[in-house]
Amino acid sequence: AHRDGIIKTIVAAILGIAAGFLVFNQYGVGEDRIWYALLTIVFVLTYYVQKLIYPQLQIDTKEFKFKDWFYVEFIVLDFFLVTWTLLLN
Repeated sequence: AHRDGIIKTIVAAILGIAAGFLVFNQYGVGEDRIWYALLTIVFVLTYYVQKLIYPQLQIDTKEFKFKDWFYVEFIVLDFFLVTWTLLLN
């Protein structure tokens, strides 16, 4: 159980950092974009990416509850926003 939790956290963090770099490279400061639309796009894309990655890491996504998905998506969005903010400075 601890191993699965660590793997879920690491995968979510890496996806969030990658999303931050990607959005910064594509949109820069994002002044001409609706920022909450970018959050929604990152949220949806990383959700589906995680649904593909976790079974390959022997983590059963069928056992995930709302709380588990909320946790990993919060980590993704948190790392995304922190990375993007640091790159903007």
